[in-house]
Amino acid sequence: MMAVMSAPVRRFLAGLALAVAVGAGPAAAQSLITGGPAAPDPTAAPSTAAVSTTAPSLADRPFGAGLFINRQAAAPVGGGNPQYKVQPGDQVQVHLFGAVQQDLVQTVDPQGNIFIPQVGPVSVKGVPAGQLTSAIQEQVRKSYPSDTVQVYSTIIDARAVGVFVTGFVAQPGRHMGSPADSVLDYLVRAGGILEGAGSYRDVTIKRDGGTVAKADLYDFLLDGDLPPLTLGEGDTIVVGGQHPVVKAGGEVRNEAVFEFAGKQMSGAELVTLARPLPSVNNVFVTGTRNGIPSTKYLTLQEFKSFALSDQDIVEFQQDSMSPVIAVHLEGSYEGQSTYVVSKSTTLRQLLEHIPIDPRVANFGAVHLRRTTVAEQQKKALDSALDRLQRSVLTAVVETSGEAALRSAEAQMVLSFIDRVRGAKPDGTLVVSDDQGRVADIPLENEDIVVIPKVSSTVLIAGEVLAPQTLVWKPGVTAEEYVAQAGSYTDRAERGRFLVQKPNGAILLIPDPTVQAGDQIVVLPEMAFKGFQFIQDLADVIFRVAGITRFLDN
Repeated sequence: MMAVMSAPVRRFLAGLALAVAVGAGPAAAQSLITGGPAAPDPTAAPSTAAVSTTAPSLADRPFGAGLFINRQAAAPVGGGNPQYKVQPGDQVQVHLFGAVQQDLVQTVDPQGNIFIPQVGPVSVKGVPAGQLTSAIQEQVRKSYPSDTVQVYSTIIDARAVGVFVTGFVAQPGRHMGSPADSVLDYLVRAGGILEGAGSYRDVTIKRDGGTVAKADLYDFLLDGDLPPLTLGEGDTIVVGGQHPVVKAGGEVRNEAVFEFAGKQMSGAELVTLARPLPSVNNVFVTGTRNGIPSTKYLTLQEFKSFALSDQDIVEFQQDSMSPVIAVHLEGSYEGQSTYVVSKSTTLRQLLEHIPIDPRVANFGAVHLRRTTVAEQQKKALDSALDRLQRSVLTAVVETSGEAALRSAEAQMVLSFIDRVRGAKPDGTLVVSDDQGRVADIPLENEDIVVIPKVSSTVLIAGEVLAPQTLVWKPGVTAEEYVAQAGSYTDRAERGRFLVQKPNGAILLIPDPTVQAGDQIVVLPEMAFKGFQFIQDLADVIFRVAGITRFLDN
């Protein structure tokens, strides 16, 4: 009895997956409307001018590009900057007045000292320019403790250093500056970061073959933070390659192209960077997933947990509903696999824009897979399973011998119910009749339009001895195809067949007219004679095999 039950479950769950679906190659989404967000031009060359001023705004440029637009490299600064730290090679002017009068110009030696007569070596290396006088005064007091000698000092010539800037910058090479200059100053001297190629979030400072600091320019742009580093002769600044990016637009305060800090960015991170207006409540995302164009329309709350991908375009909107929907194609077609269309677009209107080769595409067998239909199918299946479970659990038996037998059968049926609850309806919606006429119905968001290939075969499966695919011949009956498949098994139900047509329709008929592309399943015979839940069991089995809605033209 267990073998009788496992075979139909296996056969019918397999029958559920017999949908015609051929994967399509990646392509750009095409818009059929004049409004709404437009897809980027795939033929347009990316901008790589680091300091280009031709763009009308920064909206289409990397966040931070303004750091390098029309900027001249600042002249090296030394003593004029109170934060500048004295380095070997700097020239320091020292005035001693009071009991001792001296006017000295000293060069900081390699040990970081200057020499003052009657005082000796004074260490000044690393002393900020604003604290230089007090540092020298402290040393002088050791020789003149009565404070009769006062000191005034200044840096008159800060030593220039050469820092290498390389990676994705406009003018890589060695650039002169002072140790007090920041990483940003040297990036400006190198012409700025190459747009579309260089990273604003991956800047590395190297010294003696090792990394001494890393800089994320977003920290400076948002919080004014740069690495507290004094650059030295021979240091190297390396700008890494651009990380994944997304473009944020619409109702936001900060419209730009934003770069991921690593390999991933959540919607919440982009919300922080783009700063949408308080009235925004929906987000429209277009991009590519696994080589296939993808479109999502999310609430702002849903978007915060959404994982963004490289080259996504994110439009923050105030309206409660999107004016556009995304429709995908599967099967035999030419061109793009995703269309972004107006909400009022009908199936026939879309089909007029889909190029096909009539020699290989069965245009008369077009059908849809729709999310809302799949949800309805799932609810109907769950309801049928609940009825079957109630019938099994409330079945009445008259003798103890019968009770033992029915108990074993009931356990197998309950096990069947548990497995079937995991079945996922594919949401097939039949939209064409047997004459190939397609219903002109409105499309819904995320609809999948399936255009089957022209077929010259017939599939025979289920309770036959040798399931196989056979060449279709006009006039051959289902019984004759069964004979070619080795005839029926001893568990087969004879006299009617489950037939899936190329247009997605499921038929349960005794004598079907077999056409090219048909898939014929021989059903198992019900083995629960006289059992009161037999009708509920049959209902569930047929729902699993063919949960498909029919639509007349």
